[in-house]
Amino acid sequence: MFRILASSTAVLVSLAALARLPEAQASRSLRSGQAGPQPAARTSKSATGQKTAGGDTGATTPHAGPATLDLAKYLAELDRWSAAAAHLERHPEEAAQLENDLPDSWSVTIDGEHFSVPTDWLRQTLVSLEANHWLAGDYSKEIRARLDFMRAQAQALGREPALHPETARNRLDGILERREFAGLRGPSRFDQLSARVIAWLADLIARVFGRLQARPAVSRILTWTLAIALVLIVTAWLVRAFLRRRPEEVTLNLKGGIRVSRGWRDWARDALAASARGNHRDAIRLAYWAGVYRLEELGLCKVDRTRTHREYLRLLGVAPGAESRRAPLENVTWRFERVWYGREPASAEDFQFVIEQLEMLGCVFPSTPATGSS
Repeated sequence: MFRILASSTAVLVSLAALARLPEAQASRSLRSGQAGPQPAARTSKSATGQKTAGGDTGATTPHAGPATLDLAKYLAELDRWSAAAAHLERHPEEAAQLENDLPDSWSVTIDGEHFSVPTDWLRQTLVSLEANHWLAGDYSKEIRARLDFMRAQAQALGREPALHPETARNRLDGILERREFAGLRGPSRFDQLSARVIAWLADLIARVFGRLQARPAVSRILTWTLAIALVLIVTAWLVRAFLRRRPEEVTLNLKGGIRVSRGWRDWARDALAASARGNHRDAIRLAYWAGVYRLEELGLCKVDRTRTHREYLRLLGVAPGAESRRAPLENVTWRFERVWYGREPASAEDFQFVIEQLEMLGCVFPSTPATGSS
């Protein structure tokens, strides 16, 4: 528990240190670490010095960047290019001239920190616009949206931190004083003593097993001994639990037989019972399955609860001698789906219609005389 207390203290100290950091510095660090295309990519001061003051670096640059811009000039530059993009919507032929005037990047300094903003995306968009003048409106909107986003990011970098360290600390203290944090407390003496005992036992076990690694035979014997002891303990617990059961709990229930399978008559009987109770919706569902199981008894299909209702119709369509039974099953399926899945009200007339269709499939109900094929 002493280690837990030390860890908690370290976490609190870290939180206090983070609260004193300026929010703007943390925000800039997060922006510089984000993945994906960035409107402002930070470069090191040494690399910037090599590009601006070191002269030719071995590759010719067709468009030299302008002088370093402050925040106000950078925002004005973005506004100027946004206005030029809006002008391209009516005059796409000026895209080539803008592409020639575009620098490779914008060099921006905000609060003593240098940023290099690449313009490759804008150059590629202008080149595409030169080849597709009829899409000038779409390209213009795309450029302006990107420039507006870059402007908003630059303005966010120039703002003062929204929360000072003292204010953040006071707000944190106010949160910790709420009722939901009232029960929180540090570790007690008992907790600290328990933590020390557990740490001592863990250290003792680690040392024992560390020494046993040098003696494989002893380690193997100890491992098997522990495994056998664990098996004996579990076996003894199971035997004790079984022997302590009350006699009335160890009984054999012989009430009623076990129904191995359900035939179409069972489904039909349940359907008639549901209809007698006035539950015609469930009666139609049970009657549908009575028809499916009747077809299985006739050898026309195989019941599989993973199949859909339409699959049974397709199977019945390809079965030999089942042409006359497809129409009744289709009528039953149509009425069943509308009542069960479509939530349409079911009436006694709907159930009677389903019964009539099932009789065409060979199902014999109490009101229907039996035939030789049933």
